[in-house]
Amino acid sequence: MPLTLASNIVALSVQRKLGKTSDSLGQTFIRLATGLRVNSAKDDAGSIGIATRLTSKIQGLSKAAQNTNDGISLAQVADDALVETVNAMQRIRDLAVEAKGGTKSLSDRQTLQTEVEEMITEIDRIASGIKFNGLRLLAGSFTAMTFQIGADAGNTLAVTFAGASTNKVGLGLAGNSAQVSTITQASRTILLIDSALDSVSSIRATIGGVQNRFESIANQIQSLSDNYTSARSTIMDANVAKETADMTRNLIIKQAGISVLAQANLQPQLLLQLLRSP
Repeated sequence: MPLTLASNIVALSVQRKLGKTSDSLGQTFIRLATGLRVNSAKDDAGSIGIATRLTSKIQGLSKAAQNTNDGISLAQVADDALVETVNAMQRIRDLAVEAKGGTKSLSDRQTLQTEVEEMITEIDRIASGIKFNGLRLLAGSFTAMTFQIGADAGNTLAVTFAGASTNKVGLGLAGNSAQVSTITQASRTILLIDSALDSVSSIRATIGGVQNRFESIANQIQSLSDNYTSARSTIMDANVAKETADMTRNLIIKQAGISVLAQANLQPQLLLQLLRSP
């Protein structure tokens, strides 16, 4: 390369390459600081689009997981309430069996009848009073309640719980239908209770199935979210080992470039010295 006074070609070339090295070093610093390979659309426009869609899916699954956990809790509340309903019904059955004792007086049976009526009231109280976030679970009004269980619009689950009041599960177990004032009435009450217990068992089986399904969905959501998160990480996250190696390399190149530029800037002075030489 010829020596010139008007233009220092070597210095210009070194400056240009030094600028590129500084730009690369700046990008490396940003990636190491943020932990991301892609920090703006100019870094990788295609990856930004994919990562945005994955982020939307991940956030949607997070909300769906909350809905699913609410569904699990709701089913647990309903089942716990039905346990108390079963206990109350079993108590009525015990009272009816006791009332069939041949040695019981009319007064004894009337006392037993009073407790039967209290248990009936308790069953209806449970059915109408058990709520989850203001929703009555066992009053017969919890029908086709929709839960969003995924990131997309079509990922829904409709849940229905049958009513558990004495009228709905007792097959006539309401008011005067449950009587133990006579042996005949006590016998009929035992049959009514057995039928009611079967109805409650059926409701509990449905609720148990709903809870199991929610738990299965929760596991699926977690697995899918993990996969999406891993995919986004592969696309967006910086390779720290590679970026660190690039940083070290570019720092060395930059230091070398600065030294070379200093030498290149001396060339015009060397040329002047040559011209001044006798």
